[in-house]
Amino acid sequence: MQGLGHCGACHTPRAPTMQERGLTDADGPDFLAGGAAIDGWVPTSLRGEPRTGLGTWNETEIVQFLKTGRTLRTAAFGGMTDVVGHSMQHMTDDDLNAIARYLKTLPPRVQGEQPHVYDAAAAKALQAGDASKPGAAVYRDNCTACHRSDGHGYTRVFPALAGNPVVQGDDPTSLIHVVLEGSALQGTRTAPSTFTMPPFGWRLSDQEVADVSNFVRTSWGNTGAPVTAAQVAKVRKSVPSTRPEPPPGARFPQASR
Repeated sequence: MQGLGHCGACHTPRAPTMQERGLTDADGPDFLAGGAAIDGWVPTSLRGEPRTGLGTWNETEIVQFLKTGRTLRTAAFGGMTDVVGHSMQHMTDDDLNAIARYLKTLPPRVQGEQPHVYDAAAAKALQAGDASKPGAAVYRDNCTACHRSDGHGYTRVFPALAGNPVVQGDDPTSLIHVVLEGSALQGTRTAPSTFTMPPFGWRLSDQEVADVSNFVRTSWGNTGAPVTAAQVAKVRKSVPSTRPEPPPGARFPQASR
């Protein structure tokens, strides 16, 4: 964590002069408290925050995530897929367990954060055919097949959105990015299946992306701050909005933003 693992290079915030604000836990609560966006992905806190960090994770979940890129509640995406694929999956179980045990000793940087409590109201509304909440129709038409109306996803296949630290983070850049560009969960030696989320940037407007982001950030007990169309437009400038290739013989209808 503090040496060859260099997790702080991404997961520790940096000062205006670009040095990491902490190199070990002895340097204070900034160490591994979450970093700034890198290539459009925001590294989350690895400390004990119950909503936006690892506060509700146990050691077994952390080991499972580092070894396979997936757990019962979430999955790796963005730059973390390379970390798992090229590094973490090749570590010994002893090293992975040591990392997990160490991370669980780190107290939260953000004090007073409340843990996620599931709320079934959004799921019940969708299941009753009520898509009146802004973003609900976009979610219903594009997201429920994988992430389900209850936001729980499918275990070790499609990650849950309910209670997901990335979904609820103060900076929504990662959420916007994955909606626009999609992501792929690469297979590892112990979890060889590969799963892909398609990009939606080519067919959803900035306002639609903002609406669906707000829907998942405020549904199922999530408590994320509002996302604006202007924020989506800013992220879109750095994200290719490439329409996926259709299957042989098929043709996509024209779509406009």
